[in-house]
Amino acid sequence: MTKRTNTAVWMEKYHRWQINVQKDGKRKTFSCSTPGRAGQRICNAKADAWLDDVVSGTKRVSFLWPKYMTDLKTRSGYSHYNRYDSYWRLYINPAIGHMRVSDLDDARLQLVIDYAYKHPSKKKPLSKKYLENIRGALTNFVTYARRMKATAYHPENIVIPKNATRSNKKPMQPDDLKILFASDQTKYRKRVQTEQFIYAWRFAVVCGLRPGEVIGLTHRDIDGNICTIHGSINKFAERTSGKNENALRSFVIPPLGLKILADQATYMSLLNIRSKYIFPDAYGEAPSQQVYWKHWNSYRKYNGISETTPYEMRHTFFSVCKKLPPELVKQMGGHGKDMDTFGVYGHALDGEAELTASLVEQSFLQYIK
Repeated sequence: MTKRTNTAVWMEKYHRWQINVQKDGKRKTFSCSTPGRAGQRICNAKADAWLDDVVSGTKRVSFLWPKYMTDLKTRSGYSHYNRYDSYWRLYINPAIGHMRVSDLDDARLQLVIDYAYKHPSKKKPLSKKYLENIRGALTNFVTYARRMKATAYHPENIVIPKNATRSNKKPMQPDDLKILFASDQTKYRKRVQTEQFIYAWRFAVVCGLRPGEVIGLTHRDIDGNICTIHGSINKFAERTSGKNENALRSFVIPPLGLKILADQATYMSLLNIRSKYIFPDAYGEAPSQQVYWKHWNSYRKYNGISETTPYEMRHTFFSVCKKLPPELVKQMGGHGKDMDTFGVYGHALDGEAELTASLVEQSFLQYIK
């Protein structure tokens, strides 16, 4: 930040306070017609705000990025911040950190994508989606740089390599589904016992929920046979508004899902656990994603289920329902146009959401019975 060394003076001829300031060769005049010392303070404050907000385009990207991250931290959760910090350390800084902000253009931002594609951090090719996320971080940084008056550049054509792989999604196989709905036993800490998250996994599969949505589900999210997803709990134990704008949704729970909820309530009663969460840990709190995944790996190995992750239970839902009308399934799974609660209740009344639940039910029963 450039410090102001002068102060506003009263211009009797124009009946106003006025101050001239300069930074990096740029000169600016600020004025205020409020009489008295209050007007002088206002005029000085205007100058200070401008001096603080202007960043010279000759500054390096490595100079402005930390300022951007500080700004980002005030507007997002730790998960988002941590992801952008990783992009910076692994790909952005090595490729363009030494460059001047004013020199940024499509060709230089493309260097980052190309560098990331050729230098994956774990020697495993980065997916198309991951590279798109890096591109998003770059365009957001440039937006910040424009706001700081460091550039006038607008990214237009940053392309993802054609050979970038798509994420390898592995839905559960039919035999895996049968085991999931037939066995509630697991071997955890060298002891065979009932798996505490068995109903959470079954509900996730039947309703197409993400892990964070399942562990964050509370009793207030269930109204009769309608479930409303208000948010999610990420791996840093932060409650967020969900992955995207479509994640906040409501849907009619299939009969199989209602039975799972009833079984979970009975199980919680037997354990004498009272919680606002539907699928809590042993202490009645929302389980961490790390514990949730660890339990799944133990259960999966003990029961001989194919190597899959809790997130791929959601992929299983879409795989099982692939023959159903896409517009119905996408709304339930949060991939389509976002639906508010009122809209879903309306659909429930005219039968559309009820039809979706019924079709999903039939799709699953052919695999698990």
